[in-house]
Amino acid sequence: MTIMTKTIDECVDIQPGFAQGQKNIPDGTIHLRMNNIGRNFQLNFDKVRTINATKKQLEKYRLEKGDLIFNNTNSPELVGKSFLFDDEQLCLYSNHLTRCRVKKDLILPEWLLFYIRGKWLRRDFERMCNKWINQAAVGGNKLKKMQIPIPSLTEQKQILKILTNASKQFEQISDFEKTIKIRDIQNQTLLQNIQSSILDTAFSGKLVQ
Repeated sequence: MTIMTKTIDECVDIQPGFAQGQKNIPDGTIHLRMNNIGRNFQLNFDKVRTINATKKQLEKYRLEKGDLIFNNTNSPELVGKSFLFDDEQLCLYSNHLTRCRVKKDLILPEWLLFYIRGKWLRRDFERMCNKWINQAAVGGNKLKKMQIPIPSLTEQKQILKILTNASKQFEQISDFEKTIKIRDIQNQTLLQNIQSSILDTAFSGKLVQ
């Protein structure tokens, strides 16, 4: 397997969101915020705010399917939690989020998601973020400078099949854990370490020879 390494900036178009004090405007446009990133890196519409968006905002910040949304500002342990947007609804996003739109001739959106997910599981973002009282952030420049290994698109697809199956199994384990109300921190840490190990193997090119 041949793997090249590029910065995020070289293979992803990065666009931070915008602040908006309005909320719950009738028939307004959905304005996603950090609490819309749910468990298992999924989009959560339970607490959606709507705003009066300008034409310029609609053009600049409208999300497309395949956009990765990176949580740049949150509590330290949640900074970096991300999801792939895959919805038909018109959605914009706040300044606590950053849109990452991949250059699809180089990298698949899912590849970027698993890479970001691995770094979050290893708590890399928690270590690299700037911290204030009850809040932390990873600036756009830090995100852009991050190095990401990129095999061919064919190899990315092969590895993603393995990672997706493994991810589903871990989600099932997590669901079972919640059902029987196990809250043992060591078990949760073990699961995260195993997931992190699998992702490390994948991005080092050893998962598919």
